[in-house]
Amino acid sequence: MDTLKKGQYAEIMTEYAEHIYRASVSETKRNYMFKSPEGTMREVDICTTLTSGERIAFEVRDRHSTQGIDWIDQVIGKYYDSDFKYVWICTFDGCKLSKDAIKKLEYHHIGWRDFQLLNEFAMEENPIIMISGIELLKDEIVVRIGNEVYQDVRFQMTEDSDKESYIDIAIGICTSIIQSNFHQFDEINIFTYTHEQNLNGIKHNFDDERKQKYRRLKTSPYANDEVNRLVIEIEIPLKHTIFVDYFDEKYIVNNNQNEEILLSTNDKSIFITNDTLIINFGYICDLMETGIIDSNFLINLQTIPEEYRNNLNKVKFVDVSGKGNCIPMKMYGINY
Repeated sequence: MDTLKKGQYAEIMTEYAEHIYRASVSETKRNYMFKSPEGTMREVDICTTLTSGERIAFEVRDRHSTQGIDWIDQVIGKYYDSDFKYVWICTFDGCKLSKDAIKKLEYHHIGWRDFQLLNEFAMEENPIIMISGIELLKDEIVVRIGNEVYQDVRFQMTEDSDKESYIDIAIGICTSIIQSNFHQFDEINIFTYTHEQNLNGIKHNFDDERKQKYRRLKTSPYANDEVNRLVIEIEIPLKHTIFVDYFDEKYIVNNNQNEEILLSTNDKSIFITNDTLIINFGYICDLMETGIIDSNFLINLQTIPEEYRNNLNKVKFVDVSGKGNCIPMKMYGINY
């Protein structure tokens, strides 16, 4: 974690900690030392203390490789029996987690965020925009029936109809639920969809021996009948990503009459002219192609250089990508 200790990601993590817990934050420190239950001193990359006195830990990794279950075991061991309310792990710079690592995070209720830095400019400055997204890792989906794992389970409504996929159904339901309840998934790394299918009267390729494994006993005050049901369980790993953008370009625009300044973020999410803040909603549309995007996000005006910020008196919305399917519904000014 040399890069964190040099401050490369410290400002981003401080900003994100306060983005999650907002008014509940008392202070945020990096390279925080705490005493473990066995009496040894341990270091936390970022520690946020809430106004309630509870502490939140953030562990950061930026290696160019897939991190497996060993790193998660280290994190679990560090915080075992500690008094931290919650632990987050945060990956940067293309660092990925294995399927088993994600499952272990979910089991131990550890949060995960992957940060996509859109440029290398001003790494020690706060980003002007920070947007949360959730990607469904479709290549990592697991389908289980009993103890057996399947690639998919398909069905037909009629002999002539196309085969439909339970994975596609699960993805659609998962997407809809997350879109409507985005922040309820802040600490969830796996979405599980369960479907019970009665096989009576249905043609299928589950033979009697395999079918016997998946029978359930139906019990009620009136019946105790054995029924043929398949319980299909589909696990969809979720990747939580934070998109951040910084100012890194400045242009002088001359139209032979007036000279204008144009500031731009690297990924063209925000522009500043002499007196106008320009928000590119095409940027949001582009992010939507990567997954599910939080419909609420903050623009940190304090990151605009003061000489330009003081002259702003207008806000303008544009759609650089031309996709035209994003419009703002509400805007709020927030003072810190």
